[in-house]
Amino acid sequence: MNLYAHLWIEYVQPVLIHWSVSICVIFMFAWILEALCYKGAKIQTEHLIWSTTIYAIALTPVLTILSYLITHQFFLPMMFWRQYQMICAVLFYIFAIGAGASFSIFILMHRDLIRIIKNHQLVEDKRILEILKQEKTRSGISSNILLYHSETLPIPCVSAFWTYRMFFPTEYIEDYLEQDFRAMLVHELTHIKNGDVTKNKILIFLKFILWFHPLIYILSSRFSLACEKYSEVRSKNLCVG
Repeated sequence: MNLYAHLWIEYVQPVLIHWSVSICVIFMFAWILEALCYKGAKIQTEHLIWSTTIYAIALTPVLTILSYLITHQFFLPMMFWRQYQMICAVLFYIFAIGAGASFSIFILMHRDLIRIIKNHQLVEDKRILEILKQEKTRSGISSNILLYHSETLPIPCVSAFWTYRMFFPTEYIEDYLEQDFRAMLVHELTHIKNGDVTKNKILIFLKFILWFHPLIYILSSRFSLACEKYSEVRSKNLCVG
């Protein structure tokens, strides 16, 4: 019991407190910038603001830990009331259980998507692959992208581990109008170009750790909306051009 109380008091609690306060401050600046952003470039600016917010929140604990290591002496003996130790140990358990529950909920929510993605086939149609090559060039993307189709997938999506993988419903591949297909392709390529896949991974990790902070869920919603709006506008502009 004392071990967990010590871990909470010495390591977890200071970082979480500073991190939570920092998130509130970062969000305040993000909302102010969003309100003041120029209307003509509002969608692009919104995407930039919320992307920067994700990186800022992800880097904040690193600075907190470094400052804590510099200013705090870990090895000095500390005396605590037994009741206080028990409360801290319980808080540590609650934090760990909450993080585990958040991870479990994520797995359950994405279980069907993972099953659908496994049921896929590589696109080999040369016309489709040529369109992909053309749009990659127009978007300034040099990374290798594998294109798949699935009969059970409802909407296009992008994933990445070592290589970017783009998934389309089979009907979009077999019965497609070139202009519509290019628009959907550019939409997904915009997510890749802007690094939205990586930012989403960072955001998912933040949800695991900061499951108790309501602003993280607001950030997730605002960032997803900004990504979709920016990708949609860019796909329309490129296709018209």
